[in-house]
This record gives sequence, C-alpha cells and structure tokens, in this order.
Amino acid sequence: KNSVGKTTTDKKRPAEKKPAEKKPAEKKPEKKVEKKVEKKVEKKAEKKKVEKKVEKKAAEKAPVAAVAKKPATEPSDRKRLAKVEKVHTKKHKINKKFEKKPVEEKKGEEKKPAEKKAKKAKKGPTPKKQKLTHREKPANPLIQARPKIFRIGQDVAPKRDLTRFVRWPWYIRLQRQKRVLFNRLKVPPPVHQFELPLNHTSASLLFRLLNKMRPEEKAQRKKRRLAAAEKVAAARKVQKAVTKKAKASAKGKKAEKAAEKPAEKPAEKPAEKPAEKPAEKPAEEKAPVKEKVKASVLRKQKKQKKAEAKAVIKTEKPTVVKYGLNHVTRLVEKGKAQLVVIACDVDPIELVVWLPTLCRKKKVPYCIVKNKARLGRVVHKKTSAVLAVTQVPKDERLEFNKIVDSIKMEFNDNAQVMKTWGGQKLGVKRRQLEAKRAKLLAKEEARKLASKQIKSTFHHPFPCTTKAPLIVACVIVKE
Repeated sequence: KNSVGKTTTDKKRPAEKKPAEKKPAEKKPEKKVEKKVEKKVEKKAEKKKVEKKVEKKAAEKAPVAAVAKKPATEPSDRKRLAKVEKVHTKKHKINKKFEKKPVEEKKGEEKKPAEKKAKKAKKGPTPKKQKLTHREKPANPLIQARPKIFRIGQDVAPKRDLTRFVRWPWYIRLQRQKRVLFNRLKVPPPVHQFELPLNHTSASLLFRLLNKMRPEEKAQRKKRRLAAAEKVAAARKVQKAVTKKAKASAKGKKAEKAAEKPAEKPAEKPAEKPAEKPAEKPAEEKAPVKEKVKASVLRKQKKQKKAEAKAVIKTEKPTVVKYGLNHVTRLVEKGKAQLVVIACDVDPIELVVWLPTLCRKKKVPYCIVKNKARLGRVVHKKTSAVLAVTQVPKDERLEFNKIVDSIKMEFNDNAQVMKTWGGQKLGVKRRQLEAKRAKLLAKEEARKLASKQIKSTFHHPFPCTTKAPLIVACVIVKE
C-alpha cells in the first residue's frame, strides 16, 4: 500500500525482495550480537574484580570484634552471592551458544574423512570451557586465617618422636652401657668365645634332635610311674603267694617230722646211752646249715624283686636330656656326658666361663649356642644355661654322631678359639677421625716419595743431556 492507501502493482517490487531471501546476508547481524555479549561479559568481570578489592579493603580496616558480631547469613551477603551465581550461569549459556554455531554445517555439504576423525577425538570438554564453567568460592570477609602458636599456654603441639628425650629405666641403660663397653674394651679369649656360637645349619640339626629327647612333663611322668608301680605290685603279690606256699609246705614237713620223732626216741635212748656223745656233733652242725640255706633263699628272692622292678623301669623310661648346672658338671666329671650344650648369653658370664675348659680336659664334646631361652624351651622352662646328652635312642645314633663330629671340629679341636681376643671396636666418630688422619698421612708419604724421586734425578751419576727427567719430576710433584 502507498501513503495514500492504494495498492500498487509495479513490476519492479518483486525484484527488490530477491536479495532479502538470500541466506548468507543474515550472518552479518550475528557477529555484532557476539561482540556485544562478549563486551557485556568483560564489563561484568571487571566490576566483579573491583567489588572484591573494595571488600578486601573493608575487611582489613574493620576490627575483628566488629566482624565477629555480624551474623553469618546477612541479607546483603545473600544478594551478593545470588548475583555471582547468575553471572556464572549466563557465562555458561553464552559459551554453549558460541560453541554450537561453528560446529553446524549445511545440509548439502558432505563431511570430509579428516573432519570426522577430528570430531570423534574431541568428544570431551575443552580446557577453555572448563575454566568458564568452574565456579570459584568467593572470599568471605568473616572467615579469617588464624595461624597456630605453639608457645606455653597457647595451642596444643602435635605429637612427635620423643625417644631421644626419654629417661629409660636403669636396667635398660645398664644393658646398653655394657654392650658398648664389650665393644670398646679388649676381651680375653675365654670370654670372647661366647660371641662365636655354633653355625646355623648344625644348630638347627642339633635342636631337632634335642626336641626328640625332651624330658617328660609332670602329668606324663606321673602316669608312667603309676603304671610301673602297678606292675611291681602285681609281681610282688605273685612272689608273696609263692613264698606262702613254700612256707606252708615247709611247716607241713616239720609237723610230720615232729610226729615221727617222739615214737622213735624211747626205743633208741636206752640202747644207745653210751654212744650218744659222738652222735650229737652232726645234729649240732645241721642246725646252722639250715639257717644258711634260708638266708640264701631270702637273698635270692630280694634280688629277683629288685631285678623285676628295675626291668620294668628300664623298659619304659625314655632317654632324656639332662639340665641344671650342678647336675651337668657332675655328669662331665664322671664322664657320663656325651655332649654338652652351653648358652652364649648367660648373665653373669662367670657361671659358665669355666665349663668349656673342663669339657676340654675331660675330652667331652661341647658347643656354644644361641640362646638360653631356646635351651629352656627344650626343657619346659623359661631359660636354661646348660644341657647335657647322656643317652641317645638307637634310631638317632647315626645323626647324633655326625653332629658331634662337626662340633668337635668347630670347638674341641679348634685351638684358635682360645687364642683370639675380642672387643676393641671403635665408635663411629672415632673411626671417621682415624680415616681423616690416615688420608693426611698418605698425602705426606706421597709428597716425601715425590721429593726423593726429584733428588735422585738431579744427583744422577751420568750426565743428563735431555730435559725429560726434569719434566717427569715436575709431573710427579703436581700429582
């Protein structure tokens, strides 16, 4: 319609509308929109920075008491936080708009293979997008940093290792001082041999054998002795029954003889009155002979009883390791001990120091072993200083002989054990000092040697035509 209101039917009108239908002409206003949005975002970011600076200055100027009195959730704080959240959400929406538009393609265009691969690889969010979407926590002026002060009456200090400052008990200090002294001082061979125990392989074999010969516990011993006592009692009952029968038969015989004698005597007496004196001698001799026979029979019976009792005990009593210092010394002195095992950590050492020399004198194999608690376990005790083997079962005899041979080689036949001194181990600081001194001495010796070589080159018996020896001497001095 014209300004008058009439419709116009000009043919030039449709020609003017054609450029408006073209799509590429629409892209121009989009760029302007993008620039405007970016400017707005930048302005808001600058405003935010300025606000933060103002808040910080206000927080620094305001006293702590005034800040503490303010409530945690004021309406002003809430409004400020709401504004910050709105800004972040707007940024996020704008980023989404800008990211989608360059990715869109026309329907007619075909995607190239290189572009397809690039799209597949870039599925995750870009680092720029992460930075824009990340919400930073705003600095609250109410929350202030209060560093801890670990002075007296202030904050509680954290736990730490205080072993250096501990006052240890007397017995622990004594142990440590003793160990240090044994390292520093010169230790004589009889004491030093206790620091050289039996090697691991032979020790393990020995303890395996000793565990097989462990002594009985109280309950086991009681059972065994009761069973033996019952057998002995049964044997004695049988013997008593036999003796009773023998006595009864003897009494019967005596009664028969007594009955026969009075009938014979009146007939014999008047006829043999003059010849009675020589016949009385053999009757007197017969009485002591009977008594002797009875005594011998009783002795035999007693011996049989003892033998039976012993046989019962011998068959059932197991072969066992002997322990106790006094008991073992007696066995060594009598020569009954086949092997003596001594602990290396007996305290005081004087209790056991003399035992190796006694074993050497009596030619009894001995060995020193780690430690007294392990020996005590064999004998059902807490600790044991010494053990002795007197008997070995037939099954273990071969193995025992092998162990004894190795022990003799290491202790009894080794004369070097009684000659080597121990101790004299310096501390760490002293060793470092000695090493420094040794280095200095080595340097001085090298310098002296170099000076001697120089002198020998100058005082050579033959005339020196070339300058080579002088050069060599100079090189030696430098080194």
